[in-house]
Amino acid sequence: MHKNGNSQGQPSFSNVLARRQDAASQFIVAQAVSAKWTTLPGSRPVRLAQLRGDMCRWPIGDPQQFDAFRFCGCRRLLGDSYCAAHKKMAFAPVKAARSIPVAR
Repeated sequence: MHKNGNSQGQPSFSNVLARRQDAASQFIVAQAVSAKWTTLPGSRPVRLAQLRGDMCRWPIGDPQQFDAFRFCGCRRLLGDSYCAAHKKMAFAPVKAARSIPVAR
């Protein structure tokens, strides 16, 4: 047994936690530089305090970087949270139902 009480080969809680935090940080950085998290042409990114009811709520940037984090700010579609361009990015198209062959 290791001094932390685990048998060999099993990571300690602190090691697992550190690895998960590192993975989460890498994911956030990847999102921040991903093309889908960048500003679209014609949008005017706004801070949370500037976000009005008729504005697109698509996040731009890393929420942990408060000074740089923004929302799209374009006019959103009635009844939706996003503008037309971001709605296309947010939802996958509905796939046609597969037909199941019937045995005869």
